[in-house]
Amino acid sequence: MNATETDEESELYRIIMKTEHVCSACADTLCYTDEAVVITVVVPTIQGHEFVYAPAESDDGDFLYEPQFACYECWEDVGNEVAELLENTPPIEEITAVVTCRICKSGICMGELMGLVTMGELQCSQRSPEFSATTIFEPQDPDPTPVCITCLSKLSDEYLDLWDSVSQGDECREGTDIRCWRLGCPGSDNCLLKIS
Repeated sequence: MNATETDEESELYRIIMKTEHVCSACADTLCYTDEAVVITVVVPTIQGHEFVYAPAESDDGDFLYEPQFACYECWEDVGNEVAELLENTPPIEEITAVVTCRICKSGICMGELMGLVTMGELQCSQRSPEFSATTIFEPQDPDPTPVCITCLSKLSDEYLDLWDSVSQGDECREGTDIRCWRLGCPGSDNCLLKIS
C-alpha cells in the first residue's frame, strides 16, 4: 500500500467516523473513539451528603456555558503552556477552599464557578432516536482536572475557543483574577477596583 492509498483510507475513516464536535484548540473535527477531553463549567457543592461538581446552570435550567471539547494532545499542550506561564505566580490561597486548581494551585471555594476537564471518548449512542446517530461523551477519567476561574478565563481568552468570557458575576477581569467577590465587591458599576 503506497502513501496515497494510506492517506485516502485515513481520510475515508475520518469522514465515516466524524462527529459534530471540533477541537477547541486546533479546530479539527473530532471522531468517534478519538481520545478527547470535555471542558465543563461547574460549581463545587454538596448534594445530599455528597460533594459533587454540579454543572453551572442558567436561570432556564440550561448550561450557563455549553461544554466544549478538545483533542487530548491539544489539551495537554495548552494546559502545560499555561502552567509554565504561571509557575512563578503565587497561588491565591483560601482557607475555606474545597479544591485546588491543577494549573495555578489556587484554592477554589464552594459555590464558585470553575472548570472541570474530563478525559474520555466520543461514542455513538446505542439508543439513537429515529435511527439518527447521537454522539455521547464516555468519561474514562477517575480524577478529572479542576481548573480555577482565572485559569479557565485565560484558557478561553488566549488558547482555546471556548466562550466569550467566563466570570463569577459582574466583576471586571482584574476582579476575577483576585476573586473580588470573596471581599464583598458587588462588581459592575460599583466595582471596588474601579472606584478606588
